[in-house]
Amino acid sequence: MEYRAGFLFKNITGLVWVIGALFLINVIFSQSSSVAGWTKQQVTCLYLTFSIAVDAFYIFVRDNLRKFLNLIRDGQLDAYLLKPINLRFLVTFMSNQMGYYVLFRFFAAIILLIVYSPTSNIFNWSLYISFTIIGSIGVYSAVFILHTFNFWLIRLENITELSNQSYELAKVPIDAWPKQIQLFLTYAFPITVLSSFAVNALFGKAGVIQLLLSVIVSTILYFISDKFWNFALRHYSSASS
Repeated sequence: MEYRAGFLFKNITGLVWVIGALFLINVIFSQSSSVAGWTKQQVTCLYLTFSIAVDAFYIFVRDNLRKFLNLIRDGQLDAYLLKPINLRFLVTFMSNQMGYYVLFRFFAAIILLIVYSPTSNIFNWSLYISFTIIGSIGVYSAVFILHTFNFWLIRLENITELSNQSYELAKVPIDAWPKQIQLFLTYAFPITVLSSFAVNALFGKAGVIQLLLSVIVSTILYFISDKFWNFALRHYSSASS
């Protein structure tokens, strides 16, 4: 009963968090018709997209990457190396750690996004989903590079928290940032791809060319992260050696 109550309480708290954020957006737009050229509907969809992205990260990745530090420090990674499965996949998704405490908020944000969406056009929704998936791969790759440093600096507990906080950038419209920051958030840490670009696609303001550019950026980031991961593994010394 204690665990069930905790599960319900955390999920209900998450729902209140989403509702409170939407209320805040209403307050902001009661004083202004736009923010950095973005309308209330666009900002609402942007926030809901941010919520979906960060909750997906919490559900599938965050706790696993947090555990990765202990795998190295305690020598448990040695057992993982013996398993007949890709080690990166195993470390990222298969350590029996999932963020069930945001499930309610995750599905609520999806439903609200459908409600607030300006279109039912299949092409626009296809672009939206493509941007969110491709952007998530790019952001995951950048985050994974940071976590790979745990092979050498095994007291980097704050890396996971830094990864969590970095998702906060997704709820800011890309046009609100200076040009230099926009470039960084598009090409080095492509958080705007899964947020601003995706929302622009819903509103018919992003097309296939931007999608192809995003694919290239995320592919390069994934390639770099994989090379760095393999380099780190070659220099890994087990805790018992």
